[in-house]
Amino acid sequence: MTRGRENEINLLAAVVVAAVALMVGLSVFWVMRGMTEDLLRRSLESNLAVRAHGVANHLTQANSEVELIASRSFVISQVRAADHGRPVSSLLATGLPSLLHLGFSAIVLRTRQGTIIARAGRFMKHPQRAVPLHGLPGAQLLWNARLGFVFRRRVLVRDQGRPIGELAAEIRLPAFDPLFGAVKALNPSAKLFLCAPHGRLMACFPNTAQPHYPPPVMARSLAGRPLPMSYALAGRVGFTVRQNYQKRQVVAAYTPVAHLGLGMVLSMDLAALEAPIWRRLGAILFLVGAVVVAAMLALRWRLAPLVADLVSSERAAREAIRLWRGSEEHVRAVLQNVDEGIITISEMGIIETINPAGERLFGYSENDLKGQNIAILMPEPHRSHHDGYLKHYRQTGEARIIGSGRELVARRRDGGEFPIDLRVSEFILDGQRRFIGTIRDASGRKVIENRMQHMATHDALTNLPNRTLIQIRMEQLIRRTDRSGQFFAVMFVDLDHFKVVNDSLGHDVGDQLLCLIARRLTDILRAEDTVGRLGGDEFIVVAANLVTPLDASLIAEKLIKTLSAPCVVEGRSMTIGASIGVALYPQDGRTVDTLLKHSDRAMYQAKITGRNIYHFFSKSMNGIESAQLALASELHQALAQDQFVLYYQPLVQFQDGRVRGLEAQMCWRHPVHGLMLATEFLSLAEEAGLAMPLGDWMVRQACRDYHIWAQQGLTVPRISVKLAARQLRDQRLADAAIAAVREAGMEPKRLGIEVTENHVMESVEEAIEILARWSSAGVEVSLDEFGKGSSSVSYLKRLPLDSLKIASSFIGDSDTNADDGAWVRAIIDMSHELGVPVIASGVDRESQYTFLRLSGCDAYQGEWGGRPLPAADCTPYLVPLAPPLAAAP
Repeated sequence: MTRGRENEINLLAAVVVAAVALMVGLSVFWVMRGMTEDLLRRSLESNLAVRAHGVANHLTQANSEVELIASRSFVISQVRAADHGRPVSSLLATGLPSLLHLGFSAIVLRTRQGTIIARAGRFMKHPQRAVPLHGLPGAQLLWNARLGFVFRRRVLVRDQGRPIGELAAEIRLPAFDPLFGAVKALNPSAKLFLCAPHGRLMACFPNTAQPHYPPPVMARSLAGRPLPMSYALAGRVGFTVRQNYQKRQVVAAYTPVAHLGLGMVLSMDLAALEAPIWRRLGAILFLVGAVVVAAMLALRWRLAPLVADLVSSERAAREAIRLWRGSEEHVRAVLQNVDEGIITISEMGIIETINPAGERLFGYSENDLKGQNIAILMPEPHRSHHDGYLKHYRQTGEARIIGSGRELVARRRDGGEFPIDLRVSEFILDGQRRFIGTIRDASGRKVIENRMQHMATHDALTNLPNRTLIQIRMEQLIRRTDRSGQFFAVMFVDLDHFKVVNDSLGHDVGDQLLCLIARRLTDILRAEDTVGRLGGDEFIVVAANLVTPLDASLIAEKLIKTLSAPCVVEGRSMTIGASIGVALYPQDGRTVDTLLKHSDRAMYQAKITGRNIYHFFSKSMNGIESAQLALASELHQALAQDQFVLYYQPLVQFQDGRVRGLEAQMCWRHPVHGLMLATEFLSLAEEAGLAMPLGDWMVRQACRDYHIWAQQGLTVPRISVKLAARQLRDQRLADAAIAAVREAGMEPKRLGIEVTENHVMESVEEAIEILARWSSAGVEVSLDEFGKGSSSVSYLKRLPLDSLKIASSFIGDSDTNADDGAWVRAIIDMSHELGVPVIASGVDRESQYTFLRLSGCDAYQGEWGGRPLPAADCTPYLVPLAPPLAAAP
């Protein structure tokens, strides 16, 4: 009995212990099961959120990159040029392929008519899935089994608010691969879905993890119950356990992908999820007597790999996000380091961001400006009116500045105002309209423009108005005088005996004397009068608001008296006088050219009469004076008697001191007056109708000299001849020149022509056409005396130029005067930007040579490189020379 009772007690104890162990084991099992499910749920939701966030960020960043390119001022300007039928910059064709290194797989720029301007890369053909993205017009997410995921966006390029073209781009999204590819690491049954609405259905993307599942298009519900993806597409976030298309119970986390209209679901078979747990239950029942700690350790040991896989997958997703953030940081670094200020504002004009370049421009920090109205950066009256401008735009959509560049005035923090170049673009972000402004400080450009304008209209030596500005003011005075009924006088002032001073005391003393005369003339004239210098020792005085001719006589007498007073230059006292010719408006002429010509003839009469006097124009002076008539007659004889001769001056390269060519200069061996330079008779020759015969003789003689040198075994790099405007326009001269080149056995490129900037600007379009014919024939084209005219960079880019020669008047003080030096360097830099070599004229001393060489000038011409010599004496120039040629006058 005792034994039986003991056995019974032992059995009962064993049953109790077994029951307790079973209850403890089952309790531990269910507790661990619940904890495991909760942990897996949170892990699935977190993993899905990380992947959805990565997808949204990749797509938003890709869209921002496309819009940023479409809003660039350079892209807009090139589309505008193509839209207007103008050629686009070659930088566009070379610049687009460089974007492929930033992640673009293909990019194309078209006009609004669909004409392709430039393209790079290849667009995806026949994508297996293409889904439009909400909030991003023209944007699609594509998928192809070979290429993976690609973002495509078409953006209108706008100019002043109207579309002028389209930018289409594709950006590969390689970071999507780890987001989708690593999903199998969670569990063999894990599936990640990315879908978009397709009417009442939904379209889903296959991916590398499950290329054939789910079907491309499916219903949003199953057996009357919404699928998890339908919740995600409705903008909901959550977790559910339900039956899938394969009649299997699954656990699924769902979430929308930002505001893009996409949904994402991460699912796993419930059976696969719980399989390890149920397998451990059999072991727990078999080992019911085992301690609870052993069961817990066994359970945790079994679950540890699954949890570790989830953590590893999440780590891979975070690494993909880190790589995306690295690319985002790259773009941000570019924006933070550009030279242009970039500011974004809301549609109400509130500043949201500003880059460091903008902070430096305005003197504010980003924290100072965030939340402030953009009007804080504007001076009055724009500051007070800006909110009204924005309100008008919001109500009407009419914009004067959006999509186009403008020059405005901005205000710094210290109150200082400065000019800027501004371009404003509009974009939509998060459903809100915003504006982005690109700002460049235009102060330096304005200074250069003003300086160029001043130099184009003022004499470099005396700073008086030059012929161009004098003519402009005379035109204005003619219109004003016609209204007032008064008249004005044009006085041509020519200094007497100035050549004697120049030859005996040197050019420096002569220049100082001219400056002194300029100051005297300026000091004695009234504010409404104009005094200018035509060149040499010739000045023009325009006396306005005269009532009678006696007023002009009084002013002329005052000028004679002032200019007859002794002048002291460098301690030397000298006395010179002036001969003045006076022409009155309107009786002596009603045009600027007529008044200047008649005042010149009156001055000539004053010199003949006895100098140091003034003389009024009279009609008897019309026509060419007898001396000029005689000289014109002699010109015809000189051409027949072969009295003309060519002198050649070398053009020397700075790089190696070698002669790059010879400039032909025409001279006249006059039997009485001796050797006369072309400047002394060419204008008279044109009046006498000899411009074309002389041009033809000059070209043919240059070709004959070339042929003689070639027979002597000498190398002639190139011979250039100067053409006057009338010669340039005559096609017969071009035909004769090409024929002469062939007869001499020359290559066309051995002949060059030089035409002055002023001649080109007289008729730009005609000059472009004429010079293009010369260039197409192989002849080198050079723009001479650059800087004296008013040509613009846009015209220079269209001219078929092989070289550009800076006028000698700008070279004179370039080595000693900072402003002149800066002007010369600006011309050199601008020409090199256009790919045109630069030649400096009038280089007569070593300091000029040194300055130009250090400034990057390509070649020079002047006394320092070699004097003009007749053809028979040019042998030293035709032999390759060492650098010492450039160091010896």
